[in-house]
Amino acid sequence: MKSNARGGEYDDADDDQVDFEGKKPLFWRVMKKIQIEPEDKKIEAFTQRVTYGPLSLRGVGEFDGTTNEWGIRWQLQTFHQEKKGLRTADLELNERVKGCLRWDVSSVAPEAEGKLASGERFSFDIDVGSYHVTVPRIELKVDL
Repeated sequence: MKSNARGGEYDDADDDQVDFEGKKPLFWRVMKKIQIEPEDKKIEAFTQRVTYGPLSLRGVGEFDGTTNEWGIRWQLQTFHQEKKGLRTADLELNERVKGCLRWDVSSVAPEAEGKLASGERFSFDIDVGSYHVTVPRIELKVDL
């Protein structure tokens, strides 16, 4: 009897299975999750994300049991680290007048997704993302 479905050690030493000595098999190291939807008869297997610089790549395998079609999708995503809190710029207009501008930037990173399936041709979709800048406060300081 096996103790772990994700490649744990086996209880039976006479079993012909390979003992992984606590290491997960390559399949489970690559996979992030497997999603099974019994009502829709669909199975999706997601890989771990592979990151390189600002890019992130993930593979998704899928099978639809109602139509017996399979597909392979890939998702390419860009990301960047956002600063938390307001950004600030101090301006010195002259020696008695100073200004301060505070703003925040929220962004949605660009994404691309492609698909190769048994029932359709290659498809490709791009979301260009967006940036939203808010300026909640402008200060003007005058020394008298």
